[in-house]
Amino acid sequence: MANASNLRDGYPTHRQEVLKTLHPERNVLDVLVSRWPAAVPVDQIAAETGYSATSGGFRNALSRLRSLQLASGRGELVINDALMEESHPVVR
Repeated sequence: MANASNLRDGYPTHRQEVLKTLHPERNVLDVLVSRWPAAVPVDQIAAETGYSATSGGFRNALSRLRSLQLASGRGELVINDALMEESHPVVR
């Protein structure tokens, strides 16, 4: 789990370690990564991951991603740009 020793500026630097314990969250992030930089409607995320959009487990997964600052939004979610830019640098 994320702790002070593996956080930099509030973001997990060992995302793979964190994500191993977060199966529903990982499925949601896979959808968000595939659509980045666009925001994805929550209903669409649920459909693509096989979860019910109204289930507590799915809603808890979305909340956890927001709490970990890996994603943001309510009706639509988007992965944190800083995470994507770290692995996909933007040339300006």
